[in-house]
Amino acid sequence: MHRRRVPALHRAQRRLQGQVQVSLHHGGEGQQSAPDPRRIRNPHPQLGGHRVQMRTGRNQQDRPVPLADPVAIARLARESTCIDAFPRASRAPRPLNSRQTRRMKTNAVAFEKFVNLADARLGTKIISVTDDWFADANRLFQPTPAVWKEGVFDDNGKWMDGWESRRKRFEGYDTAVIRLGVAGSIKGVDIDTSFFTGNFPPSASLEACFLAAGEPDENTQWTEVLSAVELQGNSHHYHEIHNHQPFSHLRFNIYPDGGVARLRVYGIPYRDWSAIGDDEQVDLAAALNGGRALACSDEHFGRMGNLLNPGRGINMGDGWETARRRTPGNDWVIIALGHAGEIEKIIVDTLHFKGNYPDSCSIQGAFVKGGTDSQIETQSLFWRELLPSQKLEMHAEHSFVEQIRALGAITHVRLNVFPDGGVSRLRLLGKVKK
Repeated sequence: MHRRRVPALHRAQRRLQGQVQVSLHHGGEGQQSAPDPRRIRNPHPQLGGHRVQMRTGRNQQDRPVPLADPVAIARLARESTCIDAFPRASRAPRPLNSRQTRRMKTNAVAFEKFVNLADARLGTKIISVTDDWFADANRLFQPTPAVWKEGVFDDNGKWMDGWESRRKRFEGYDTAVIRLGVAGSIKGVDIDTSFFTGNFPPSASLEACFLAAGEPDENTQWTEVLSAVELQGNSHHYHEIHNHQPFSHLRFNIYPDGGVARLRVYGIPYRDWSAIGDDEQVDLAAALNGGRALACSDEHFGRMGNLLNPGRGINMGDGWETARRRTPGNDWVIIALGHAGEIEKIIVDTLHFKGNYPDSCSIQGAFVKGGTDSQIETQSLFWRELLPSQKLEMHAEHSFVEQIRALGAITHVRLNVFPDGGVSRLRLLGKVKK
């Protein structure tokens, strides 16, 4: 009699069924035990607002995943809302093919496409705070995801990546007054409590005001833009805001105390364009002037929005960088200007990009009327050439004036890089069309 052979994978799955364990890090004033992963809404900060199911098996590319490899788990979390975990350290994940390694960030909510007005790189800072005993409130505005540092303590307790106040032993609540790096109308917010589990605030609210100059005082009139909402630990909380009024300052309230990792405030930067002189040259693509990146072919190593940040890049991670292209074609990014205008000078900066800068670049432009952001990607193929193909050098700022073609006023541009690589900043200097 012949015994039916059972594939090794199936035998291993049977042995491991019901035995999968996931260790998660959690913070607070001291060390905390890891809770049941099935009770955690977001076991990793990069999972956005998705619920994640942990089970044995294989992922969508039919690759086994060792639980001992948190990097692999985090990468797969970005690929799928369901993580398949297969705890055999000897079975390493198979490498991704060229198509799978090229990616664009998928926004958890629609308003994430707007500029983060509360980005520290734009100059956002705390004006006053009732209590930030355990963790500096200015960490709320860091552009990078919150991190966990195992076993790291300072004089006040466990080091946490965010704002954390003391346990309140009297009535009241904690609040932080914030000056935005750029005033603007708010489209939505993300209150992120990543790694705060036994020490997150049960609820929070947000108020705002607009001041042309100076800081808020006791006579300032505040507008409630987000009424008190419930919070969960180790989670992203996305809330859409319906208010077209520009705001320069925020008052972030947590009830009654606790810790928040990040506060993202997405919106459209405000600038009084009527105050710009007819002969004044401004950077129409700058994030501070309302410019924003709409779409790109790939942003594997660096976000496309970094191109429009103020100042020069601090490192390669502070620019836009694509994966190595293994297929024909070239990479590109589409940018909406803060205001329609005529481009007179273009600066393409490859600072910090030395072995991975593009060989050349070109720019197309158009005056776009109506439509949606999603339609623009296809339309951009037919835009006119604003800057013909130009050779680029590593770690250098390239200025173009005479090479620019006269297209008149435009509202959008498409930067093409050949074939791939990284660019730190893009400046489009010109005069506003009123």
